[in-house]
Amino acid sequence: MKLRRSKIEITDSAEREAEEAVRRLASESTESGMSIPSATHFANLIVRTNQRIDHVTSGAALSISWLARVAVPGVVAILFFFIGLHYYGPGTTSRNSSIAEAMRALPAGVIDSLLYESSAASGSVAAEIPDDVLDVSNVQLAEFYFASGMPASILETLPQQQVAEIAAILESRSTNL
Repeated sequence: MKLRRSKIEITDSAEREAEEAVRRLASESTESGMSIPSATHFANLIVRTNQRIDHVTSGAALSISWLARVAVPGVVAILFFFIGLHYYGPGTTSRNSSIAEAMRALPAGVIDSLLYESSAASGSVAAEIPDDVLDVSNVQLAEFYFASGMPASILETLPQQQVAEIAAILESRSTNL
């Protein structure tokens, strides 16, 4: 709640006393050597005031004002942010960690339990796959090995019986060409 002051009533006698005091001070200042401003002073006062207003509202003054109030503090804040981020930010790891390094760090018991769980899980997944999905005829295998260009490295992983069948198919193809 705002306190309201009561209105001060100025009486006619108080106003006359103030007027006489002003005239007395003006007459004393002229007697002491102070000069009263000339009429051109007051005429030029308006012109000088307008010039100052134009100078303050010019583009250069406004841009300097904007620079001082907005741009410089903004740039300083951004610089402080990046400096703080550099010194106090989260550290970056210099070395790359791999899964193999993480596995080597685990104790043997944990690795054994992981292997057991993965084999148990793979058994349940393998049970859901139909048996005929991985059945490939020898003719298809021979075409694959012939197209791959490096049949020797792939044939090393197959059982001897399949190797003999694939070799027979490849020999028959080479003689047919």
